[in-house]
Amino acid sequence: MKISNRIFIIIITFIILISSLFSLYIKNTFANDLLFNDTNYNNLKFTYLFDLNGDFDNSIENFNELKKISPYIISVKLTSEDKTKFSMALRDTVQILKVFKGDGEQHLKQGDIINIFEPIIIRGQMLYANSGYIPMQKNKEYVLFLKDIIKPSWYQYKSEDGRKSFVPSSIFYGKFILDKDTQIMKVDYGDTYIPIDQINNYDLVLLKNSNQIKNIELKQYDADNVINKYKQIKKDLATYVDESNK
Repeated sequence: MKISNRIFIIIITFIILISSLFSLYIKNTFANDLLFNDTNYNNLKFTYLFDLNGDFDNSIENFNELKKISPYIISVKLTSEDKTKFSMALRDTVQILKVFKGDGEQHLKQGDIINIFEPIIIRGQMLYANSGYIPMQKNKEYVLFLKDIIKPSWYQYKSEDGRKSFVPSSIFYGKFILDKDTQIMKVDYGDTYIPIDQINNYDLVLLKNSNQIKNIELKQYDADNVINKYKQIKKDLATYVDESNK
């Protein structure tokens, strides 16, 4: 066999091996670890976790930017008291109440039951909240800004229940409750083990001084600036929803 042919075979074998390993990694990321109910959830302790991977766009400046980067804007309610814990996310099942925007690769309509993967990691009794994200709760109506799950073009993820699945477009600005006043908690980095029932009524948890954390300059933000933008986006969203309902 010619050396060039051997090299070609080695390269192809290497590519197949890497692809297989990456596919296994993706599969494990979505692998079901545990199904737990509200009783288990309410016993968890909240801890702030930085989005070190940069998977979510928190640099949004206004409603129009948020709308532009979000293929889907929908209103939803949880359909179950159970939550499914995955290795790198928390999955909730929701029912679509209304579709305000649906420009993504998956078709959505009112009444659809879909899965939302929220940026939450649970280990033991600890809930690690990516950038202060607070999971959705039952008996509340949310307006969500969503995008398709990030995956290689060759990898076809399908949940075991056959439902379409999505993730928030932004952690800071991906989820709103329009019929309640905005409540955002500010904490010091290191304020961990907060009982989850103490933050359930908040929209988001932010660090008072994220610039005190070294070596993560790209993740720093001004909490008051985020809060002001959140409130303005929420106000513009309310107008957008009202106009869509006419």
